[in-house]
Amino acid sequence: MKAEAQKNSVPRHWNLLDFFIMVLTFLTLFAAYFTFLRPIQFSHQMKREDRARYAEVELLLPEDLEWMKNVLPVGEEKKDGYGTLEWKILEIREEEVLPGEKRVVVKVKSMVYAEPSSVPRYGKYPLIPASLVLFGNSRYMFEGRLMRYRLLDEKVAT
Repeated sequence: MKAEAQKNSVPRHWNLLDFFIMVLTFLTLFAAYFTFLRPIQFSHQMKREDRARYAEVELLLPEDLEWMKNVLPVGEEKKDGYGTLEWKILEIREEEVLPGEKRVVVKVKSMVYAEPSSVPRYGKYPLIPASLVLFGNSRYMFEGRLMRYRLLDEKVAT
């Protein structure tokens, strides 16, 4: 009987497969814990560290987008993931830009990044006259040529 018990109890040695199964079990428990019980919060967004300010930007809509003057509501806005105002339509009007030619002008309050040694930018668009600037949110997207802009004293609260 003693020999039979010794025959059934073969000494067990750890091999690489046993180690792999233990590590895989540990990682599964670790993933389940941090997925369901204590999830790690990430913002998934980058916040610029530049100096953000607001500017009033006047855009000249192209002729093929002039129909948007009847569609775009004044007060339409876009906020970023942090709840900061990115842009807001202040006014839509027709203005005579050349003698006898009326065009649609959209006045937008937008968040720009102004550094003392460079041209202010809205995203990747530099704010220089006649440059193309694109604004969009989940409902509307419009572009226009920059007529003029004015930096406001109001700074973005960060």
